[in-house]
Amino acid sequence: MLLLTWLEKQDKPVHGYAYAKSMKNDSERVMAYSTAYRALKRLVQMGYASAEWHVENSGGPPRQVFSITHQGEQHLAGDAAA
Repeated sequence: MLLLTWLEKQDKPVHGYAYAKSMKNDSERVMAYSTAYRALKRLVQMGYASAEWHVENSGGPPRQVFSITHQGEQHLAGDAAA
């Protein structure tokens, strides 16, 4: 649930690249970007995160961004209480 906890701390929706990059910067762990996206998509399937497509003002390609859902917050609160 490390990824879900990280999502909870973000102040806006984020893309998987940001998570993989933060893992690389914050620890000895190296995570492939594809692994980050697979994990995020799994959280979406479980209802703990939501995903939407975001288009940058610079005209770049659309990116899928993720944020925690109310259900994800409840799941973390339940884990903390246990």
